[in-house]
Amino acid sequence: MDFCRVRVYSKSAPEGVLATLFMTYTPSLGIRADQPVHFRLWPQGKNAESIRIDFGDGSAVADYAPYSEVIHRFKKPGIHIVTASAISDGLPVTQKRKVVVE
Repeated sequence: MDFCRVRVYSKSAPEGVLATLFMTYTPSLGIRADQPVHFRLWPQGKNAESIRIDFGDGSAVADYAPYSEVIHRFKKPGIHIVTASAISDGLPVTQKRKVVVE
């Protein structure tokens, strides 16, 4: 399962900067259950707020501070879909990452 980025432009401002989230994590390969995984988010756009990270395993961070680091430990092996969401420039933005835990 992979993801592609979809951007929706407005007819009234087709060249405006779109709000988005960039999410990274490390390590990205060979992750084992109960191993610390470091996540970071960089919002692009104005006034990003209500940033939330759902780790796809029943746990979440409800009030993420931009540019900070969150350390998460997946308890079970499997494919976890990590979803970051926020409100930026008054609009919802979402970023997803597939994390494989061996």
